[in-house]
Amino acid sequence: MPWLESKDPCVVANVLLVLIRRAMGMLASQTRRQGEAFLESGGFRERLTTQRLEARDAPQEETPACPECGQPMRRRTARKGPNAGKEFWSCSHYPECKGTRPIASSGLGTPVS
Repeated sequence: MPWLESKDPCVVANVLLVLIRRAMGMLASQTRRQGEAFLESGGFRERLTTQRLEARDAPQEETPACPECGQPMRRRTARKGPNAGKEFWSCSHYPECKGTRPIASSGLGTPVS
């Protein structure tokens, strides 16, 4: 840019002000677009939760049907009680449905409820 090499300091200062103003305008536009994209697709946590739930709900093995409502079941681990640390099948619609099954070697056990 020949104006930056001008001998007149006022011309150089004005050129720098114009360049700064343009850069600020581009940054503001980019920030606005990112904000719109954030609102459309959700934030980082929302996207991470969506992906986690999709991965959790994806059938990774043949899952039995719930003995109470017929929906697919999920493999879970008991957190407390006499079966703490042991795996079992739980209805994917918990807490609406509380159907459970033990995990048998074939993957299909008898209802425990």
